Amino acid sequence: MTIKQIEQGYKGSFILDENGERLGEMTYTIAGEKLIIIDHTEVSDKLRGQGAGKISAGCRGVRPSK
Repeated sequence: MTIKQIEQGYKGSFILDENGERLGEMTYTIAGEKLIIIDHTEVSDKLRGQGAGKISAGCRGVRPSK
């Protein structure tokens, strides 16, 4: 399983992928130097009970790119 980050300006997402199948996603907006708004999360039922919702932990490294 891999986690990929996609960022365009102040919007971005983390994608949880396994063998080309998207199993989870978290989208966010960078709203300031110290504020990130997580506006959507989704995890496949295939991963229920496995802690996959912790994908959001990856956002700690997000910094404004502009």
